[in-house]
Amino acid sequence: MTVTLRAHQRAAADEMDAARRLYLNHDCGTGKTITMLAHCARVPMPTLVLAPKTVMETAWGGDAHHFPTLRLVFAHGGKRAIIDALSSPFDIAVTTFETFRIHAPLFAGKVRRLIVDEASKLKNYKSATTRAVCPFAQSLDRVYLLSGTPAPNCPSEWFPQVCAIDPTIFGTNYWRFISRYFVPKKRTLGNGRTIIERLDQTPAQRADFAAKLAPIVRTVKKSDCLDLPPATDVVVRVMLSHEERDAYDRLADDLRITLADGSTDRIKAEATLTKIRQCVGGGYLHEGHPVEIGSSKLDALAELLEEIGPREPVVIWAEYRAEIDRIRHAIGDGAEVLDGRTSHDAASIVRRFQAGEIPRLICHPQAAGHGITLTRACYAIYFGLSFSRELFEQSRARLDRSGQTRPVTNYILCAERTIDHAVWKTIQAKGDVSRAVFEAIADTANPG
Repeated sequence: MTVTLRAHQRAAADEMDAARRLYLNHDCGTGKTITMLAHCARVPMPTLVLAPKTVMETAWGGDAHHFPTLRLVFAHGGKRAIIDALSSPFDIAVTTFETFRIHAPLFAGKVRRLIVDEASKLKNYKSATTRAVCPFAQSLDRVYLLSGTPAPNCPSEWFPQVCAIDPTIFGTNYWRFISRYFVPKKRTLGNGRTIIERLDQTPAQRADFAAKLAPIVRTVKKSDCLDLPPATDVVVRVMLSHEERDAYDRLADDLRITLADGSTDRIKAEATLTKIRQCVGGGYLHEGHPVEIGSSKLDALAELLEEIGPREPVVIWAEYRAEIDRIRHAIGDGAEVLDGRTSHDAASIVRRFQAGEIPRLICHPQAAGHGITLTRACYAIYFGLSFSRELFEQSRARLDRSGQTRPVTNYILCAERTIDHAVWKTIQAKGDVSRAVFEAIADTANPG
């Protein structure tokens, strides 16, 4: 081994040497990959790692060189590529969630240990990926899940992930789990149909829930183990033009009518909501064609970039392909894009950004929000946000992580009197719920 473990990494590796099933809830940027590689080197056995595509080479491939005794292969792509990779001598085989979902039988009998990197990918108990991973995990000697944001939207998202570790903890019936640990808050739609709007927990339910998680969950906060400069979120208020405001209000009225009519299908409502979210960025897609309505956010972005200065590297996060293209066109030379279209070249793009060859990097959170390091920048600008707290926290952690030497500032562009503020409040509220669960876990593990 050619790397020195930090105290929290040594403690986790030591515990995993003895414990066969654990959930490492270590904050983004605390070095979970190095921790797992150290454990694999100390307790060698054929291991499968499930990871997002961008993390495969940048994190696992990049960190594996610190452990020269470990033979790492990428079992990714088509059937023949997987068979060839698993036929060669290996200690760790790394693949993507999608590849595993499609080709799970090819991995059967080939490994004894499973590591699920970014385990919140299993948060939907009905997804095909979750249904493939959970039974596979039960046949193995050791199972370890890793995530800094395990349940980004609601504590109920713990259920399928815990089932992958030990199905006896919460049982295997989702609705029985919900009835025991949550109080469903219901709402009646205009057509008389009742839906569950949210899941609340009483203090007693939260304590019981945390007591179940405490034996398998190990939480490490970045502030407790890394001496990092401060990170600050700054909301930048953007005033829409008259044209943008008119377009936004028309779309908002359409959505209100859609939601008031309980007979209207969900697909139409979601399509209208997507248009609204795109609209605040200055344009939206209508029947597959871009509709340009203004440039207020682009102007605010340009002002911020001018204020930050041309020599300072900046990461810009955007949610939609059309938005990314508009930003790229507006910035011009010196900007590169990391999204679904360029994710195959993620390792090269990240390397060049870190080397100072790319001054402006425009990223989609799903393509660049996991496992990569962008610490050359200390400024990030969020052109828009999704409702996912997980994507927000993961994207923030690309800059605010080990190796960062300067205070980080995240600018969040929020158009006045629009959905932007509702999205920002939702992300903050989801964070409050997650913190309450982790505090309860800590109280359970350390009574008194």
